[in-house]
Amino acid sequence: MKLSKAQMKTMDFLKKQVDEARKSNSNDKRILDAQNGIVLSPGGNVTIRTLRKLEELGLIEILEDNSGIGTGVGAFPSVVKLLNY
Repeated sequence: MKLSKAQMKTMDFLKKQVDEARKSNSNDKRILDAQNGIVLSPGGNVTIRTLRKLEELGLIEILEDNSGIGTGVGAFPSVVKLLNY
């Protein structure tokens, strides 16, 4: 499966959050969620289209779509779960 540049950058961003959380010993809810693959999308320039395509490919699951909130399209991060990572 070949990913576009935006999709690859998004996946790298999401994986980095999980990797950093797995190194942590914190009991903070956000850290524990990230250790289980539940993280925030980059927001801003990442459109819901990119996230939906990654979901169609079976790489993520969109848990909370915040793409329409804010001043521009995709202004706020969405909550996603990395699958099989």
